[in-house]
Amino acid sequence: MLGVLLGSVGAIALVLGAGVSPATSFSFNSRQSAYDLSFSQPDFADALASYRITYTTDAERGDLITLDTQLKTSVQNFVGLPSGSNSIASVTQSGNVFTHFIVSNGGPGGFEIRYDTPVATAPGGNFSESWLVRSFDGEAWDLEFLGGGSNTGLIPPDYELAIALPGNWSTQGSNPGQLEFRGIGSGYTILDNFSYNPATNLTTFKAVNHRWDGSSPDLNFVLHGRSPQSTPEPGVLMGLAALLGAIFHWRHLRPSS
Repeated sequence: MLGVLLGSVGAIALVLGAGVSPATSFSFNSRQSAYDLSFSQPDFADALASYRITYTTDAERGDLITLDTQLKTSVQNFVGLPSGSNSIASVTQSGNVFTHFIVSNGGPGGFEIRYDTPVATAPGGNFSESWLVRSFDGEAWDLEFLGGGSNTGLIPPDYELAIALPGNWSTQGSNPGQLEFRGIGSGYTILDNFSYNPATNLTTFKAVNHRWDGSSPDLNFVLHGRSPQSTPEPGVLMGLAALLGAIFHWRHLRPSS
């Protein structure tokens, strides 16, 4: 029995397999969505979002469930990984929808989906392509995130959303070098509001919902890049280095009095 095809990008459908009675059906207990963002260029051109969806489950031996995952159009490195009592019976693909047929050996288990999305290929691209979109505000590049993922069919009651960003983005605002928090869906408790850890050089965010209805949390924030003019051009730096070298050389050539 195939899962239900979803219309929203990044959504998950969970449907019981044929012949599985309600008394022995899969139980999906919790879901975690984690995004690790990476970038090194000031214009965010190399930005990447590494996405992980992790479920905890419980089921009777032989129980089967199908899981549909509808992916972003720029998806890379997609993989599904079972754990505990779960194993993958088969995988099928139709367009950008992957269906995993998961069978339980009985008891606690898990299932994890992983994939990456590079920043949308064109400035002003949309979120059907990637979790990340960049734009130019006339002075500097901004990087916007919108995501969280949704669920249909079997909906775990507990949902946890975690974000990790490289560097210090703990100052919130709309100025260059700041993070602008634009909101998250109702029902979420924020446990970590973009705090910076110098030991890891990461800024992190975490929110939980213990009565999740399956809809996307729609976490939305923007990283405001710094203007290129705020950093000396390489030619200017080379000129300064040459000038300092000449001054140092001249001072050492002066006769001592």
